[in-house]
Amino acid sequence: MTETTIDKGGPDGSIVVQRPPNTLTGKLFFDTGLPAAEIMVRLYGISFGGQDTKIGEVKSDAQGSYSFSYSGPVGTAAPAPPGNLQVRAVDPTGKEITISGTVYNAGQSASLNLVVPSAIQPLAPERSEEHTSELQSHHD
Repeated sequence: MTETTIDKGGPDGSIVVQRPPNTLTGKLFFDTGLPAAEIMVRLYGISFGGQDTKIGEVKSDAQGSYSFSYSGPVGTAAPAPPGNLQVRAVDPTGKEITISGTVYNAGQSASLNLVVPSAIQPLAPERSEEHTSELQSHHD
């Protein structure tokens, strides 16, 4: 278990509460079953009425793993209340696609393995050139 630290380290001798960061980790997989490598994902906090607040943004590694580390509210010695979280993938045009339901009352450490639509995968540079050539030949 991790601890909350309280010290009087504020510039005016005020009490400063330091909590360990919250974490959300997991793996991304394309709907084809392959690891979703190099995919940008964003973590949002969802509050009353569906109001969303962007918490962070990371890119998955070559195996599709991702990890967010974020702080909860500060100012009191009480543990940070669990948050409501949602993960969204970002396609090559910057459009967000929600890939998780809202996780209510997420604990200090949570893990979510998620499926990403294969259409979100950026084309490899050589495939992108082929695709562009195909589009141009159909357009002419």
